[in-house]
Amino acid sequence: MTGSRSVDAALEGIDAWQERTNAFAQVFADEARADAELDREGPLAGVPIAVKDLFDVRGHPTTGCCAAIPPIPAERDATLVARLRDAGAIVIGKTNQHELAAGVTNLESSCGPTRNPWDLQRITGGSSGGSAVAVATGIVPISLVSDTGGSARIPAAFCGTWGLKPTQGRLSTEGMMPLAPEMDCPGVLAGSLDDLRLAWEVVADGPNDRTAPSVVGLLRGGRWERCALEIKAAVGQAAERFRDTGVELRDIDCSALDDVHRVWNRLAWPPFAERYGGLTGNPSLGAGAASLIAWGSAHREELPGARARAERIRGWFADAFNRVDLFLAATTPYVAPPIDAGEVDLGDGSTMDVHRGGPSWHTTAANVAGLPALSVPFSMSSAGLPIGVQLIGRANAEDALLAAAETLVPRGGELPRPAVPRR
Repeated sequence: MTGSRSVDAALEGIDAWQERTNAFAQVFADEARADAELDREGPLAGVPIAVKDLFDVRGHPTTGCCAAIPPIPAERDATLVARLRDAGAIVIGKTNQHELAAGVTNLESSCGPTRNPWDLQRITGGSSGGSAVAVATGIVPISLVSDTGGSARIPAAFCGTWGLKPTQGRLSTEGMMPLAPEMDCPGVLAGSLDDLRLAWEVVADGPNDRTAPSVVGLLRGGRWERCALEIKAAVGQAAERFRDTGVELRDIDCSALDDVHRVWNRLAWPPFAERYGGLTGNPSLGAGAASLIAWGSAHREELPGARARAERIRGWFADAFNRVDLFLAATTPYVAPPIDAGEVDLGDGSTMDVHRGGPSWHTTAANVAGLPALSVPFSMSSAGLPIGVQLIGRANAEDALLAAAETLVPRGGELPRPAVPRR
């Protein structure tokens, strides 16, 4: 398909889905059409992509979907946006996100909440919810996102896309709004493993090594056991898929990491408060972001202790990788919850919250440890909603995650796409 036809198809997709899902914060229709008329070269020549409203795109404002941030047009592209353009990609628009990337539901945004294309009464997850919708619906095959605590992997799991969080520091954050600099990490969402691999080669500026793992560790004990029964079953099925290909499976007791979410909170919110504290009192600032600024300010003195504990967590993973090549776990503890849900019944007599970090229950460990992690769209629930499983690798082993993921591609190909809504 030519660049012009691809751009037209993407814009038609936006027209079909935007009113229902609110995936895009800005659409660059005229600019994208003009770009498509140019001779483009590279591995992404003529491919329309989306960019989360956390990254600078020249000539357009970057606000993190926060009305308290002045909408000043960026003078130049973020480093990764420029790299994608250099590979021939056409930026079709900027996607909706949870305000300032400070949330996991994508319900709080100056652009309004996003809605899950599989069920419009359910959340997309966040903070990269708009990007997940754009990819899941086939509007674009690739979106540039971020992942500080699960912002790529959570909406990938809820919406049925591939979601990669690279090794901390592997990709440039120049031109990306910060949340917690020690954990901020650009990421990629894609509609297929092939598209993800292609996008990774572009942003990482290098080819992939497709060496598959020989030993996979199953995260067991403590917090890792807390997920809905269908999610546990999917992880078990993914483990069997590895076993069927001759991979050795080992149970690894991870109960020593039960405090990882507490550590993440203390690494994230004090720097967030320092960065955005000047917005306090601005009536345009969302209540959720304001409360996190206040919480971060109140817990600033706990940051050094959290950093020390994070170092020990990284040491735990380093030791564990002497026994396994990568880890398998759930991405989220449940499928996408209803928009009005405060808690989700896990089916074992317990519940888990939706708004206080529940969706990130299994994702923050990779951020604290600085490790690469991948959400794989593995199966569908009994309610017809996507289920993601997660692979966590050693530092700079993104290629190993992508190679391992080939074993987990849904039988018969990728998961289906949600049906295009009727007019």
